[in-house]
Amino acid sequence: MIGVKDLVIKLTTKENNLINKKIQTFVDSMSSEKQSVKYYVSHRNTKSEKAMADIFLGKKAEYITSLALQKYYNIKYLEPDLEVRKGKKKGWGADLPLAEHGYQDIHVKSCNAKTVTFCKANY
Repeated sequence: MIGVKDLVIKLTTKENNLINKKIQTFVDSMSSEKQSVKYYVSHRNTKSEKAMADIFLGKKAEYITSLALQKYYNIKYLEPDLEVRKGKKKGWGADLPLAEHGYQDIHVKSCNAKTVTFCKANY
């Protein structure tokens, strides 16, 4: 198991913009009919803007996690999956499928700063 600690990943403006553009294209495609944004809105009692922001944040966390694993532990960098799947082709597999490289698969979870502040104040 890899130890858990705060890791710092610094992106150049160019790198950050490139990642953000890839993610935004993915999020925009997810807002189409019968995709994740619609699911979030109907099943989680939220607005589409919040759903899109959550999807963006989650995908950004996958990029940062993969970069951190590469930088700090020399684990092969895996580009997060940005394929839009419809219907039964959707999967619930690992966000970073590292088993084929000799590590555990990773399911990345994320939260925003507001959630972190709430948790620090209440737990």
